[in-house]
Amino acid sequence: QEGTPTPDLNAALGDASWLTGLERNSDLVTQEAYAPMLVNVHNVAWRTNLIGFDALSSYGSPSYWAQQMLGNDHGDQVVSAGYAGVGGLNVVATRDSRTGRIYVTIVNPGGNAQPVSVAIDGARVPNRGRMTVLTSAKPSDTNTIDQPGTVVPRTSTVTGLGNGFTQTVPAYSLTVLTLG
Repeated sequence: QEGTPTPDLNAALGDASWLTGLERNSDLVTQEAYAPMLVNVHNVAWRTNLIGFDALSSYGSPSYWAQQMLGNDHGDQVVSAGYAGVGGLNVVATRDSRTGRIYVTIVNPGGNAQPVSVAIDGARVPNRGRMTVLTSAKPSDTNTIDQPGTVVPRTSTVTGLGNGFTQTVPAYSLTVLTLG
């Protein structure tokens, strides 16, 4: 992990890449946990922790937000999908069997925005969806007690989707597309 007392964006992208692998293998991996969880920023016992606090406030690290995004926005079935883009991306698509919603998770640890072509088989994909992105200008950016909102997810609406679409993801980013 990178960052003390809490992870920076680069560490969060590593965590997100790991989690996409777990999602792709969810038939074998049933649980995951992050440790250590909490750190008093004035008394650091472990080098990297998920959530920082002091006597008056607390903040979530970029890794906290990555865990939140992937914990909240994922399905229970891996979807057959094809991806095309520059190397280094980690991508997984899942479907929620109860709602029919499809989630496409894309991790771009590189320093350039990347167009990613996605082709989803066996499901009807609407033209419109939601895009949640965790990113910042530098991979070393992080959150602190004084600046807790430096690296936090931002959500917007996207159009032009369907069973085959291309979406550009920012440099140094975790992107979750919610379709449906």
